[in-house]
Amino acid sequence: TPVPTMSIFNNISSYITGTVFHHTGSFLLPYSFPATRPPQPVFGMNPKAGIIFNNMTANLGDNGSADNTFDNLNCGVISEKGMLVVQNSRCTNIRNEAFYPQPYMGSAIAAVNPNTATIYSYLYVYPEVYNAGWSTIADCDYGVYSDHVSTGIKSTNMENVNTGVYVTRNYNLQGFGMTQCRISSQDYGVHMYDNAGSKGMNVSHCEITN
Repeated sequence: TPVPTMSIFNNISSYITGTVFHHTGSFLLPYSFPATRPPQPVFGMNPKAGIIFNNMTANLGDNGSADNTFDNLNCGVISEKGMLVVQNSRCTNIRNEAFYPQPYMGSAIAAVNPNTATIYSYLYVYPEVYNAGWSTIADCDYGVYSDHVSTGIKSTNMENVNTGVYVTRNYNLQGFGMTQCRISSQDYGVHMYDNAGSKGMNVSHCEITN
């Protein structure tokens, strides 16, 4: 359940491993309510996301267990105003179908914090390890999308993405670091925009090709 923007985080222990978030076929049409009740909201052709974390501190994946996979979605994972660690999870075929309005649609992993002054958020992304040689992120619009979230990415392989990493509004004690990653992108390997006042923006020991 979402909590007010000004409140503390929901410290919920999550254990999500060996789970497939995948969409095939098409949704049924929105169902009709009686005239006395509002209609069901419309939705796109593909699910909005595999998981949405709201105002939570959570861990997704475990290197000692089977990997999670996210496929054929508008977003793989979304963290809103949260603290999230992602490991041993794989995202493929994540594309923006231009139905949902959020700018981070099409992201394998998106972390956003619209409340710039009152809540500190972070995202850490580690590689898919269960199947050696697999890309952690492949065939996506964005690999990682970070908006006013302290972000760290390590040893993550991104193949055939439009933009590997997009980082914006990384200020007010936020920081960004990426190391030992490999990115094959169509547009940008790493796109940093509007990050004046960041605690630090660092990319090291990476291989980026366009």
